[in-house]
Amino acid sequence: MKPSTKISPALLTLPALAATLGLLATSLLAQEKTAQTQDTQSASMTIARVSFSDKTKPGTLKINAGAATIKIEGADIDEVIVASTLDQKDNPKFDANGFRRIDDTTTFELVEKDNIATLTAPTLPIVVSGVFKIQVPRNTNLSIKTYRAIKTPFCDGVETDNIDGDIEIAITEAGNIRLKNAGNSALASTESGMIDAGFKRAPQKPVLLASENGDITLALPPATAASLRLSALTGLPIRTDFPVNMLQTTNAPALAPAPETSVPQTDAARIAAIQAEIARRRQQRSDLTTITGKLNGGGVDIQLAAMKGVITLKQEK
Repeated sequence: MKPSTKISPALLTLPALAATLGLLATSLLAQEKTAQTQDTQSASMTIARVSFSDKTKPGTLKINAGAATIKIEGADIDEVIVASTLDQKDNPKFDANGFRRIDDTTTFELVEKDNIATLTAPTLPIVVSGVFKIQVPRNTNLSIKTYRAIKTPFCDGVETDNIDGDIEIAITEAGNIRLKNAGNSALASTESGMIDAGFKRAPQKPVLLASENGDITLALPPATAASLRLSALTGLPIRTDFPVNMLQTTNAPALAPAPETSVPQTDAARIAAIQAEIARRRQQRSDLTTITGKLNGGGVDIQLAAMKGVITLKQEK
């Protein structure tokens, strides 16, 4: 004899049944609309490819854009593949009426020289934003500069995943930054927006994350050895789930004036120097709380500076 299944009488009423069916239909329509939007966008995207001139060494991808959505994924490939909603320079598409644009204010350019691939998109903030889905070799170094990072259903603004090279991101106006499965180092700053970074293994080089207006979250493998400096507006939380026996902290004194130094000659060094100076000046403010600490005895330098946001340092699960 089969066991009986009890159905709540409330579910048998017509209003309840109609409400349930309505919610189900709304959910299915939303999923279908999202899928159709993604399919339409993918179908209309321009594809560009470029290879690094020396594949025996890690290459660098530089991006300079005004307003853009940028999602970069590291993969087991040997070239840079860019898919964009914008036309490629000197290779415009024809619209449904047979017209093509002859101005280049809404096109992008992808070139390679000396193992550096450079992606240039419209840099004026008033120009329509572009969406970029990019695949690169996992060991590629990234250097990204944008005025504004635009959030979309598939990307928070600027997002990277599975990048084992050095990551440098600077958003000068507003936008979120999300770093997934980083493997080496990260220098990331935004004027207004959150930063969420996770490392799949302990960073090998300094990490600096700074936001003028937004939360910062950093996830590290439990065994990471690091020397920390965490700064936030006094009264805002600086929190962690690392146990006391792994992370010892103290309140930090004000920093001394920066010493006179020569101007760095490389782009990477200049970006690092500028970001370090911004962090240093912010940490000198009297309305900031700065915590220093040693994680697992100390090691690679890690600085987090959130002027108007919560700082969260957590263990990568």
